[in-house]
Amino acid sequence: MIPKTFARVLSFIVRSLGFKQAGWNILFRAGISYGGPSPLLAEFVSTQVKAGFIVEHGCGNGSLPRQLKPETFARYVGYDISAEAVLQAKKANPNCEFYCQPMEAWQDESKPVDLIICKEVAYYLSEADLRAFIQRALAALKPGGRVIITIHDPE
Repeated sequence: MIPKTFARVLSFIVRSLGFKQAGWNILFRAGISYGGPSPLLAEFVSTQVKAGFIVEHGCGNGSLPRQLKPETFARYVGYDISAEAVLQAKKANPNCEFYCQPMEAWQDESKPVDLIICKEVAYYLSEADLRAFIQRALAALKPGGRVIITIHDPE
């Protein structure tokens, strides 16, 4: 496993140079998993949802569903811009669905959703795309559903 600091630097380079999908595919093929397990997020999600429908944007190699308690979700759908990450996620989580798709293109037709997670991906969108995504996400939620957006702050 690559140290997190190194992975963050590579992530910054990928974002800065605008490599998007190709850059992420290279990082995931090289075994550089940016983000990785998030025990605090998994614990929080497990307290918020029971046998629910969870959608995650920026799912990477599918680390989150592996950390969740089995009773947390009845359906989990993950989206990532990296085809390589999605392949790894499908292999590691056969009971979940994964798709290679940027979050600004997401149009969820399988409403209602209990929880939508955007883990360290919102800052890749323009302000207009982020506003449109948030509107679509809120419309996809069931009553009482939630959206969680996390942002990496190195300081």
